[in-house]
Amino acid sequence: MGPRPEIARQLRRFVLDALERGNLQFGLVIIDCVAVLIWEDDPRTAYLLPAIYRRAWAVNPMLPAEARSHLDPAEIAELDDRAATMPDRDALALALGALDRYLQTEQG
Repeated sequence: MGPRPEIARQLRRFVLDALERGNLQFGLVIIDCVAVLIWEDDPRTAYLLPAIYRRAWAVNPMLPAEARSHLDPAEIAELDDRAATMPDRDALALALGALDRYLQTEQG
């Protein structure tokens, strides 16, 4: 087992801390990192999180280009629409769920 599970645990701690402290803007920065970690296992969530990040910060996401290849254009349009209206707190909850699924997969 490499460093990725430890990175996932640390990201999870950051997202939880952002939620507990009400610092949702910090949490939104973290969700793009979550997408980079989970894109191979959960491409839909990995696309959605950076779409939310782009909405919040108007920047390019860090998500690998290969992640888009797992999605068809209709899914991409659906996820873009979802990202445009998802509340920040829900976005962070989505990131936590993705990290939990990732960690469960890594632990076997």
